[in-house]
Amino acid sequence: MSENEEDIRMEMLEQLGSAYRFSTSTQIFIYMLIILGTITMLYFAEATLKVKISLFLGVSSLLFPYIIKVQNKYTEGISISLFATTFLALIIFAWEALALNTMRDLALYIAFMEILGIELLHHVAWTIRMTKTVTLYVFDAILSGIFFVCMVIFFWYLGIIEAILISTGLTIIFGYAILPERPF
Repeated sequence: MSENEEDIRMEMLEQLGSAYRFSTSTQIFIYMLIILGTITMLYFAEATLKVKISLFLGVSSLLFPYIIKVQNKYTEGISISLFATTFLALIIFAWEALALNTMRDLALYIAFMEILGIELLHHVAWTIRMTKTVTLYVFDAILSGIFFVCMVIFFWYLGIIEAILISTGLTIIFGYAILPERPF
């Protein structure tokens, strides 16, 4: 199938689902109600301000793609912005909460944040998950390389051969998981 035929097929599938969606104003209203409910619950929660902000950003970025189904450059920009702020808050929160005393701890932290960041990005920006470009394949290779190095450092205590073998297997799984894919 050519790239043009795939694009036409994706547009047709997207248009089929549009009849079952709420109107844009209803989607925004539902999202705002959920955000206000989240703010209310966090206001009465016994937690620090950092935890409350992190939870608010997490809820808002995870629910945005499920509720707001309008696909245009504005909603894509909001999704990416929510992703960036949530991921930055998560990095800062985890960095302060964890005791990273050794290189193994740091390598595992970097690998975990890489996995979490990519999966959150795939969740909030579906065009990145679906688009097959050379840039995304290069980005996938770079992230897989970083993941491989982190896993070798983490498994280094087993021995160099074992670390490389285990890291290679995990990197192949990681690289395949973050490749762009079509939903059909």
